[in-house]
Amino acid sequence: FGNPASGRYESKHAWVMMHDGLIFGSGWYEDGPSRANLSGFTKAFVQQAINLYGAIGRDGTVDYYNTAESADGQWYVFIADEDGLVIAHPTIPANVGENLLGEIGVDPTTDHPFGLDILGATGQGQWFRHNYLNPYSGEIERKNTWVVRHDGLFFSSGWYGIPPDIVGLPATGDRTIPAGWILAIGLGGLFTLAAGTGTLFLQRRMRRAG
Repeated sequence: FGNPASGRYESKHAWVMMHDGLIFGSGWYEDGPSRANLSGFTKAFVQQAINLYGAIGRDGTVDYYNTAESADGQWYVFIADEDGLVIAHPTIPANVGENLLGEIGVDPTTDHPFGLDILGATGQGQWFRHNYLNPYSGEIERKNTWVVRHDGLFFSSGWYGIPPDIVGLPATGDRTIPAGWILAIGLGGLFTLAAGTGTLFLQRRMRRAG
């Protein structure tokens, strides 16, 4: 829920009672990772979906994650069922009803069947990377995706284009940073990017020297 103090969407713990036909409620916010912490924010975003599933059940969660309001910036959650059928996708509604073992689960650049990666995720979660349509830019871009299997369903979210080195994921050779993201990351992210790039450069030099 939107925290008016921070201006961000955060997990909220609430106590609610009905009295005389009115609903009274109050609670507190649990501050989570910032967007600059790409992997941490993505994991927390998926966990929010799982928490909602535990609170309101499958139908309500699927309904919510089929709405545009469920997206937060470029982050959105899509959900697939036990058979790989997409049951929630807020940014590409046409994907709902499609199967991850079909065309939508194939990398358009490499032909890698990343749908199998998603369906291989466990309750501990799994990272993987693939190329996919960014619904906000309309371009095929590198996507870094976190998937968790919960109660037979697959909950997934990710971000586009940022080099995984920044957040400690394995290097991919893709060093393209989309315009506009530098400001979004902020100075802390820039320092992290510089350190990560320098480390990568030294590692490559050491491998070549060896």
